[in-house]
Amino acid sequence: MLRQLGRSADDLIETNVMLNDFNGEPSEAQGVLNVELTVGRNTVPTSFFIINSKSTYTVLLGRDWI
Repeated sequence: MLRQLGRSADDLIETNVMLNDFNGEPSEAQGVLNVELTVGRNTVPTSFFIINSKSTYTVLLGRDWI
């Protein structure tokens, strides 16, 4: 997903956050990517925690977007 956004691991901010991946397994975040996310007419600064995982999903948005 980073490559599709024209970004690389060099653009990530270091973090020590552990997340559960899509399979429920613990996965260490590779870093945080801060971007301006536009959905419809709303543009919001958004932080994405990047993990290395294979899934049919490329991004999960929190409840604020529902």
